[in-house]
Amino acid sequence: MLEKLKEQEGVDPIDVEQAVADLATYSLAMWTDYGEGIQVHRLVEEITRFRLPEVAREENLLTALEMVNASFPNESSDVRF
Repeated sequence: MLEKLKEQEGVDPIDVEQAVADLATYSLAMWTDYGEGIQVHRLVEEITRFRLPEVAREENLLTALEMVNASFPNESSDVRF
């Protein structure tokens, strides 16, 4: 999923590793087990949402949902692994 942050059309790539390292310096983020995800402090989440204009919030929500859907392509009722 993190690779998708770097591959969005029309958007400059994000240095995810550096961003997480910077936030981790202040205990505001950390990699989850096995380095497959990021856990962000709720303060960072709230400030990020607060500073975004409404249109950007909606766009980011849609992007996040598309990333989740791409990561889990099976139907939600399909419980097989």
